[in-house]
Amino acid sequence: MGTKSEEMKGKAEEMAGKAKEKVGRATGSEQTRAEGAAKRAKGKGRATAARAAGRLKGRAKEAIGKAQEKVSKALGERGKQAKGAARRAKGTATKESH
Repeated sequence: MGTKSEEMKGKAEEMAGKAKEKVGRATGSEQTRAEGAAKRAKGKGRATAARAAGRLKGRAKEAIGKAQEKVSKALGERGKQAKGAARRAKGTATKESH
């Protein structure tokens, strides 16, 4: 599953937990409030983990592209050098979008 969809699921779970927490406070139910707080924390953790995974994936693509670009440049292979530059740019964009 993609990191963006995991991040969105985490955000949704976080919002649902926040709502349940508010219901617990409004009704005076400590158990419902605590369940909401736990769900909110779980969702926040899930979203944070997904963002970290996305950044890591971007850094890996960026590093592979940079290496491909340098090796191809040293060997005089312009086509592969361009592919490496494109891969590095895509990795940078992925990393920065998370």
